[in-house]
Amino acid sequence: MTGYAGIGNVIDFTDGYGNNYNSLQMQLNRRVGRIQWSLNYTFSRTIVFNNDSQTALLQFVNEELTKNVVNRRHAVNFNFSYDIPGLSRYWSNGFTKAVFDGWHLNGNGSIFAGTPYTVGCSATGQPSQYWTGTPTAYLPFRCEMGNNLFLPQGQLPSATTSPSLQVPLNAANFTLPPENSLGIGNTPPTLFYGPWLWNLDTSVAKMTHISEKITLELRAEAFNMFNHFNRATRILRLP
Repeated sequence: MTGYAGIGNVIDFTDGYGNNYNSLQMQLNRRVGRIQWSLNYTFSRTIVFNNDSQTALLQFVNEELTKNVVNRRHAVNFNFSYDIPGLSRYWSNGFTKAVFDGWHLNGNGSIFAGTPYTVGCSATGQPSQYWTGTPTAYLPFRCEMGNNLFLPQGQLPSATTSPSLQVPLNAANFTLPPENSLGIGNTPPTLFYGPWLWNLDTSVAKMTHISEKITLELRAEAFNMFNHFNRATRILRLP
């Protein structure tokens, strides 16, 4: 066996990975008189190892640098409905039945924990003879970070800090990894968790029976009723 003429060694790496998901899930449902409500809660953790222990890539990469927590840890969803008592029960006539009966209050909402995020680097303006882009063989590209993650108290965020974040990151704390590192710094893929998300949608509806087969419905809806500002998060990328 002489192989293929003109072709040297061919190295092949498999992009192996493993996922791990665990959760605690609870649900409550209740109906009392005119009120009914439902609530469910999930406490979960999803971990993705971009390169599992079966591959040769971990001879280059610490396992902690491939451990990525990708989900929101807490999730609450709820809904409710309330049949508002009609006035005709106290003063029964055609006017009160048409105007003050048949009102319903409904709502649903969500409370989610923040999404995980990190700080990323790109090889823009790299020194001479420095590698560019992401190295081959699926090696992760990580920043090199120090111990001063946050700005000193009272100092304004730099231009590289996203205004949507709740934490004032210190851009000077993150640098390109050394030239001989193959682009593998010590910044993990999950460094922080973003802000929580809160939302409540409500509606008020009036049902009026015109005839046995015809019903008139008037509805008013409010999305994000309390106008709560939900901050966005994204991966910070430093030049």
